[in-house]
Amino acid sequence: MDFLKFNHAQYKEAFNAAVADLSLSLKLDESAAATHARERIGAMQGYIDLMQRLDSDREADGVSLTGATDASQIGGMILQLLDDIGQVAVNRGLIKTMQQMQRFSLPTALWIAQHEGKIEKLDIVVNAIASFANEGRSQEQLEVLCDVIKQVQSAVSEKIRRDVELNDPMRPWRILNLNWGIVATRTLSPPLMASVFDQLIDAIPIDAKAFFQEGMEQMDIVGYPESVREVMVHYSNLLGADSSLH
Repeated sequence: MDFLKFNHAQYKEAFNAAVADLSLSLKLDESAAATHARERIGAMQGYIDLMQRLDSDREADGVSLTGATDASQIGGMILQLLDDIGQVAVNRGLIKTMQQMQRFSLPTALWIAQHEGKIEKLDIVVNAIASFANEGRSQEQLEVLCDVIKQVQSAVSEKIRRDVELNDPMRPWRILNLNWGIVATRTLSPPLMASVFDQLIDAIPIDAKAFFQEGMEQMDIVGYPESVREVMVHYSNLLGADSSLH
């Protein structure tokens, strides 16, 4: 499955395959916890079908998602279910299943964004983005990932965007934006870097200065092209970071 876009058929098929081992593990377990876990998997399958029906209705009749069928609510429930199922998988030693549940959060977030909803649960999405960013990817794939992060970032709720817990370096909003900056740098595209860096300064102004400082340190370590270095120098100087490294 291509997790960097939303496709109903692929999503449903891939999810059912991803939970197969977990479902088998739960099948003969009659405990309350196992029953609850099976219910969560069933609920998730129901929400996948609901997304498909809503999109079909929207395409056929131009019906918008409002009220009880709001994309924010539906997407939020799905993100929570994915997190819950992932925790059950971890408890049963199925680490790969948990990682797959995290990855399903990314097309879910894109679905929310495409329906102009708001993402209220960001941590699982950030973990998914980090896993993709850590993989070896071509420049073209990195540019696609950059666009995906842009869509996610723009759909994050205002409550999260306020970024009030500045003392927490692991807050999802900070990690999301820093990863966006890192992925943009790895594309080696100065225009794309500049576009992302402008938004980085707006989103996490306090952390942006340190990001550009560390970026300058990486220029020589990694051996980035001069055109990339020039962009990093510009933004480092803009925020008063030390750009004298060479």
